[in-house]
Amino acid sequence: MIDPITRRFLEAAGIAKGMRVLDIGSGAGDVAFLCGELVGPTGEIVGTDLALAAVERAELRAKRAESGRISFRHGDPAELNFDEPFDAIVGRYVLQFIPDPAQSLRRIVRHLRPGGVVVFHELDWDGARSSPPRQHTIRCAGGSAVQSRERARRCALVRDLPLYLNMLVCPRRP
Repeated sequence: MIDPITRRFLEAAGIAKGMRVLDIGSGAGDVAFLCGELVGPTGEIVGTDLALAAVERAELRAKRAESGRISFRHGDPAELNFDEPFDAIVGRYVLQFIPDPAQSLRRIVRHLRPGGVVVFHELDWDGARSSPPRQHTIRCAGGSAVQSRERARRCALVRDLPLYLNMLVCPRRP
């Protein structure tokens, strides 16, 4: 259900045949395997996750798929070291769970080759509503003051990243 949307984001960002891609917060590997389809047999995917059980599950999936070009590493990608830079860094639904996503991204992009691509498929909670309205939903969505702080936090996340990514994350309001 979500993969077609993520695929469109990845393709629009330029994920293509032969690329070396770092997947942040891989979980069971769904985005890593999606990237594997896009980069083809000449590309390489390295997925990372903080949860050892998730990495073990993803590694099992890769083994069953007999995919030698998709691998997984346990740990924080901001702390891990890799032998060579990546052409792209990707993730889905992960930045919202990182305590300081701006700082983490600044450290993660050191793994990116010059001119590389960074693309994250994330949720935008600004429009969170329930029908009919429920008080607990309003508290969870955070109301307008929290939404404004969240929007400011997301925009701060990308202030040092390329303009294209900044426009995707912080679009201008009409």
